Amino acid sequence: MSKHNRRRVSVLISSQTLYHLEQMAQFCGHKDLGCVIDKLVREKRLSISEGVRNHATSEYSNRRQNR
Repeated sequence: MSKHNRRRVSVLISSQTLYHLEQMAQFCGHKDLGCVIDKLVREKRLSISEGVRNHATSEYSNRRQNR
């Protein structure tokens, strides 16, 4: 029995997006599109959090320089 924490979701996407998801699945060796979507969301979330972290660090640096 699988111990994955999964939920079933229905998504409406364009045919071009489906094509790209299928290509990414084939390239990454995944059999289902859910794994590709998980990977894309995880990567996007990391890039957003790094951007927020970098933005906060640069604001802190700018405030220290302006003193």
